[in-house]
Amino acid sequence: MKRLTIVAALVAGFTVSMSAHAETRCGWIENGGTHGLDLLDRDGDWQIIGNNTAANDAPPGFDQYMPATDEGRSCGCLTVDTNNADHRITRIHSGKLIPVERCKGDSGLKQWK
Repeated sequence: MKRLTIVAALVAGFTVSMSAHAETRCGWIENGGTHGLDLLDRDGDWQIIGNNTAANDAPPGFDQYMPATDEGRSCGCLTVDTNNADHRITRIHSGKLIPVERCKGDSGLKQWK
């Protein structure tokens, strides 16, 4: 029983450490169709998928956790791993759309007319 508790604690610690770099980013999700998919938040433009929409261009977790968007702009929050140097999202842990009014009312986000 003691051995099982130790194994469970190690697994729990490993799971926490794997997602320790995940961060929640909220802002405009811009779906340019064949021109890529980006998240624009207070820190800038984060590329989710580039102009090449090949399946291997999508980060891990995309199929499971990326909320469906129509072409154009949506507002949403994604919990992601990022490559700060490239401003690229490298893994998606979760995602959801939120009311557009939240993005429109956020003075820290770029606004479109």
